Amino acid sequence: MNAALWLTRATQDLPAGVTTRVRRDTLEHLHDAALPEHADVKAVLGDPERVNDDLKRLYLTVHEFHRLGMTPPPWQGWLRVGALLAGAAFLLLEPRSPLAGQGVCSVLFGGSVLLLVLATTRLHPVRRDRWRDLPLSLIVALPLLLGNDLLAGVPALPLTLTLALMISLRLSTQMNLDARIRRTLPLETA
Repeated sequence: MNAALWLTRATQDLPAGVTTRVRRDTLEHLHDAALPEHADVKAVLGDPERVNDDLKRLYLTVHEFHRLGMTPPPWQGWLRVGALLAGAAFLLLEPRSPLAGQGVCSVLFGGSVLLLVLATTRLHPVRRDRWRDLPLSLIVALPLLLGNDLLAGVPALPLTLTLALMISLRLSTQMNLDARIRRTLPLETA
């Protein structure tokens, strides 16, 4: 397999900037190994499909890159804003809610929920990559309900462990995506 065919297979479904960088680095590696481009390079460079899988773990694919740059249809954003407003209304109107009391904690919690809703409506319409933070914010807000009567009868330890697992999985996914975005953007904007 020559270098051109290997590069085509190894950079399949990757953005142009990433493909250019991989092509340049691969040709430099072949030059250092004193191999011509028309020679069989698979023994030196390895399996192109495996390299492609590794590159997709490091960089965004073409589809993911274009999807992040698109503005979602307006109804999706307003649906999310409506869901947040409905949740805030429930927390404000439900008698057993942490917002129903008159204490300082209730006022602070109510103010933070209201600020979250107002910030979300202020951010609409917004690109899809900004909405990634919303589920994490809602998951982090759930432990505030642990001491509430709404969850009476639910064992605290399994609920806490479930919430910790949900937060950890979401953070891991989000940090991985953020790292892939940080690696891809400089190559695409250069």
